[in-house]
Amino acid sequence: MPFLSIIIPTKNRQYTCLFAIESALRLNRDDVEIIVQDCSDTDVLKKQILEKFGTASNIKYFHSADNPSMTENWNRAFDNATGEYQCAIGDDDAVLPELYEAARWAKANAMDAIAHTGDSAAYSYKWPDFGDEELRGKLVILHPFDGKVEERSTKKVIDSIIDRVDLSYSSLPMAYHCLISKALLDRVRTATGKLLDGTSLDVYSAYVFSLLIDKFVFVNYPLTIYGACGKSNTNRLSRGNAKAHFNEFKTLRFPAIIPRVFNMQTTVAESMHCAFTTMKRQDLIERINLPYLYAYSAAEGVQELKATLRCMLANKVKLNVWARFAKTFSIKMAKNFVRFCMGNAWADKQYRNKQQVLVPCNNILEVIEYHKTHNQVKIFQGKQEIPASHLS
Repeated sequence: MPFLSIIIPTKNRQYTCLFAIESALRLNRDDVEIIVQDCSDTDVLKKQILEKFGTASNIKYFHSADNPSMTENWNRAFDNATGEYQCAIGDDDAVLPELYEAARWAKANAMDAIAHTGDSAAYSYKWPDFGDEELRGKLVILHPFDGKVEERSTKKVIDSIIDRVDLSYSSLPMAYHCLISKALLDRVRTATGKLLDGTSLDVYSAYVFSLLIDKFVFVNYPLTIYGACGKSNTNRLSRGNAKAHFNEFKTLRFPAIIPRVFNMQTTVAESMHCAFTTMKRQDLIERINLPYLYAYSAAEGVQELKATLRCMLANKVKLNVWARFAKTFSIKMAKNFVRFCMGNAWADKQYRNKQQVLVPCNNILEVIEYHKTHNQVKIFQGKQEIPASHLS
């Protein structure tokens, strides 16, 4: 059985996928398998892999012609993986050399899950066709990484983020970019009958995985590179085209409490609701921050406001929910007004002031070379005592 599986689900992004595969091959380990789960319109990627990499025995290619949703394609990818530890990345992402060391360290320390960086934007590469011209072809580093390793309590992390219907879930171990043991993945399948569900598989897996384990390890250091190309979900969301993501799901059923508005907040809320329903945790469903969800959905436009109000009226939400909604909605609209008056360029500059480094790179493999020459932090040193964090 392979020790480490690098899983790469892909659809119609053959160009970037070849780079993702090469990043895994550069680990140069005989006990690493590379699962390429392709649901593209054709299987041309199979030929391209053969032409570029020859008959590499550790590349296992699978093609589905039935146009599965993103979540279903990822389920199939994990089902085909056999490694003792597994890490799944997108087809415009890459793995870093430290990932293999982390897997060996996890086994030595009997850890089922390792999360890292805690923010997909903290160490990311924007491909040359990315929507934002200023970030195209650049490695974005938001802050330095000290390599600190700490043990965290899943319960305390969930308690600290559950009222945020946003990207806070990325501080939990999940199917996307994290290192997960096959033993934990099999526990999920046994407990729920499936591995992944929801319109956001990373949100769903973050909560389901975390409800099945008591602790995980967080590393303040990147083990992978988050990529974003012109066709990525990151790019679609940044350009306000979230509906394209939802359209991929053939039988999309929103819970009644979630408005039929297509944005980042609704996909997070839908997947949280799906995870908590699967795990039979009504107590957690009741803690989803509906006023925040309603306010951010309503602030997107007139039609979104109408859809949100219809949802709130149909669910007969309580007076305190209306009050919190009104307050949050007012704040969000004020921010939108400032953005409108000052212009998107000004608003984007406020965000970019936080970015410490922008490194020009022609492709994601150049990012790996930059990483190898500019990051000398030694993290994984065999079996060791793991300090607890303030969240443990």
